Amino acid sequence: MLSYAINLCMAGQTYEVHAWMLLLALLKQEQCTACRVLQRLGLEDLYGAWHEALWALNAADGLRPRAYTPRLTWAPRAYRVVNGAIRFAAWAGRERVLSEDLLMALAADGSLTDLFPDVELGLDAVKRAVEKESGCKYDLPGYEDVLGSEDMFL
Repeated sequence: MLSYAINLCMAGQTYEVHAWMLLLALLKQEQCTACRVLQRLGLEDLYGAWHEALWALNAADGLRPRAYTPRLTWAPRAYRVVNGAIRFAAWAGRERVLSEDLLMALAADGSLTDLFPDVELGLDAVKRAVEKESGCKYDLPGYEDVLGSEDMFL
């Protein structure tokens, strides 16, 4: 999934990976656990969601071409999401990041609710749905204390 996001920023000549590029990469994996969770939560049209994320990225100047640079940068939000996905994988007892970990990080960061405000995609709803779909429990330290907090990954 990360390679898709990186290829997208290279093809768009932005040379900066955005959080919504990570979501686009996730949505392209239509058979993954994260996409099944999104459909369960009410985001049934993954193809339409992909186009909505692409439109939002374009409207937010995330796809504005920039001068070539051999070095890619990560937008602060995308960096937080990737770090969050690594933490969620660890909290699930895994050494490998799966699609549901990335989905949990996107939900915790608020990227999902920012893009799809009409669907309940907050961390609590996504966590319950992921645990139900995958059968894996996330042992989040202090989860009750930070539920709804904007600075979960700061």
